[in-house]
Amino acid sequence: MTLLIILAAGTAPGLFWMWFVYRRDRFEPEPASLVIRAFFYGVLATIPAIILEVLFQVHPLFSMVIVAPVVEEAVKFSVVFFFFLKKREIDEPVDLLVYGAAVALGFATLENCGYLFNALLAGKLAQVALLRALLSVPGHFLFSTIWAYGLAGYKFRKGRGRRLLHWAFLLMAMAAHALFNVIALFNILGGLLFIALMTLLWMRFNRSVRLLLSLSPFRTKKIKI
Repeated sequence: MTLLIILAAGTAPGLFWMWFVYRRDRFEPEPASLVIRAFFYGVLATIPAIILEVLFQVHPLFSMVIVAPVVEEAVKFSVVFFFFLKKREIDEPVDLLVYGAAVALGFATLENCGYLFNALLAGKLAQVALLRALLSVPGHFLFSTIWAYGLAGYKFRKGRGRRLLHWAFLLMAMAAHALFNVIALFNILGGLLFIALMTLLWMRFNRSVRLLLSLSPFRTKKIKI
């Protein structure tokens, strides 16, 4: 029963946010089977991430602020770049946001189960589950959709400058992830910075969705941007 509680509480947020992102792909939705595959690739991506984080662990603070954001975003990015970027199903820019979010949420789901197991032992399951469902789990996909936006430009945009887009946006995602961890570690301004950061991330995500949808070759009606 305890294991079922952990699995239910740990997976529900990831599945909900995956459904939420999937619904944003309005014109030519991706095959559900491929999105599910990306989700499970994200789960598997936790293995190399853990190995790399252990290898580069110097100090807990350094690991949390520098190593974890760099490794986790790089690993998630690599999954999409090497396994999904050239798929024929990716035929409009917004598709990269969907696959980026799927990989990130698969990663976040397994991570979430681990945190909730520890929270259960500490008697704080409900509190931790709620906070992670609203902050940490969506945080993972919001970070990843930053570099996914860059990958959309890399794949669909023409010109020499496009080759630098995905790297620049990957660095931005790492920086956002690092800032998130810093705020979590030091509880700066009693959580007010959390609200500000998450608001900015959501605004960026929504704007990215609108912009990429407006570039879809399957668009049949005008989108308000």
